[in-house]
Amino acid sequence: TKILKEVALYLAEGGDQITIVCNQRSDNKKIFKLHQNVTVMPIFRFRETYPNPYNTTPYNLASNEDILYRLSLKHNILFIFDTDFIFTDMFKHLPILYSLRDYIYPEALQGAFLIRRGDVIVNSQFVKDSFLATAGRFYPGLKNRIHLIPNGIDTNRFSKKPYSKLKKVIKISKNDSPVLLYPHRPGLEKGIYEALALTEKLVKQYGFKQTKLLVPRGVDEIINPQVGVFYDNVIVEAKKKKILANILFHPWISPQLMPEYYSLGTITLCLGNIVEAFSNAALESLACGTPVIAAKVASYRTIIPDEHIFKIAHGDTEAAAKTIAELVKNKNRQDMGKAREFIKKNFNTETMCRQYRKLLHSQKIKPAVEFNPEATNIRATDTFSLSPWSCLTLKGIYNDYTKTYDKNKKLISLFKALNKDFFNLKEAKKQGISRKEIIRLLDQNVIIKESYII
Repeated sequence: TKILKEVALYLAEGGDQITIVCNQRSDNKKIFKLHQNVTVMPIFRFRETYPNPYNTTPYNLASNEDILYRLSLKHNILFIFDTDFIFTDMFKHLPILYSLRDYIYPEALQGAFLIRRGDVIVNSQFVKDSFLATAGRFYPGLKNRIHLIPNGIDTNRFSKKPYSKLKKVIKISKNDSPVLLYPHRPGLEKGIYEALALTEKLVKQYGFKQTKLLVPRGVDEIINPQVGVFYDNVIVEAKKKKILANILFHPWISPQLMPEYYSLGTITLCLGNIVEAFSNAALESLACGTPVIAAKVASYRTIIPDEHIFKIAHGDTEAAAKTIAELVKNKNRQDMGKAREFIKKNFNTETMCRQYRKLLHSQKIKPAVEFNPEATNIRATDTFSLSPWSCLTLKGIYNDYTKTYDKNKKLISLFKALNKDFFNLKEAKKQGISRKEIIRLLDQNVIIKESYII
């Protein structure tokens, strides 16, 4: 929604008329304006809260189709943000542009696998390669319709700031150190238990008795009982570890106060095993001068160079604690000025909006991409690489989706011997890997044909 709002306002300032259609909730069902040219209509009738939006009545789903079709007759392009709206067959009378914001949640995946017409925007190389290696596997034409536009970070807004206004929301002592930020919605995959384990280690092993882990309470807590259960479980776990006094729960922080929030912290934690497409939190924190420590999962592996962000293997609490301890003692202080400059150069908000505008204004009605049943056949000239969701580590080949390690010694030895990211059948055979084994690894999605993504 943050990126959608930025793009919509940019388009509106240029004179475009934008209608945003979103879900109706008991606490949000009135049509309103973001700008004189941007109308927000919370009128869809999906399930009120995440997850499972399609878990509603069949007549609600029918109403959703009717709502969007009638609106489409008054507009000249349909922009499906996050691919979650999967009923698109009826929209052959106008261009469609898709935006793939994640590659893990069921609705986004369903929508991605149904893309046949129009162009697709992705926000990271991880999502691009994962999409082409799966949904695009049988549709090579999608390679010519995909556009990588990274999320933009407004460095004019996200910069180091005094946290005078935030003091009214978060009561924290000057003696509290280190201050660990956890700016994430409720969800185990976001790394809350990893954050608790880290806090325990800092308090008990490293002697930082005044450690404070800041945990926001999600806005859905009011209408979704499961969110309350999540926080209750966090409290139970904190009590078990005897670190409840080190946990500071606080209200959800408004966008206006987020720069102050990042500026308050010693470090921002992104320790979960979620298959993250793009981390706004990580880049916003770095832009505000606060270091980030992240698990090497999905887009975190490549979106920011190692020199600008601390990266650890998922679950390596000891490495995380040591990193933070050294940071507090100023032994591994990063050059946050360089990190900020990198973000300004590579993740500029205006550049992002300009690229969106160019695509939206240039879209035409396009034929469906063609199915190619030969796409997965293995040929002698094929080259292979690890799948985009796999990573070679000291513990084996980590899979972002299964969250497990494959200890295939032959394959690991092959990559080490070649010292490159790809190989062919002849090179595999020299290392004792047969064609049959290659087929098995392809079937298990440990490796892919490079032709899927190149």
